[in-house]
Amino acid sequence: MNETAKIREDMAVVTADGRAIGVVRSVGAGGLKISDRKDGRAFEHTIPLAWVAEVERYVFLNKSS
Repeated sequence: MNETAKIREDMAVVTADGRAIGVVRSVGAGGLKISDRKDGRAFEHTIPLAWVAEVERYVFLNKSS
């Protein structure tokens, strides 16, 4: 099974160096949309699906923070 097919909303996204950077909001052809909160403000980012290394309980990226 393709790793990206395992991704579900609300899964935590973790960088290659172990830092949690947000949660999955949606997956599409344009990439993985994630959101995070800093100082009470919400931020959304889109990252390429090519950055996904592995999917288990979390989405692990092949990039460091």
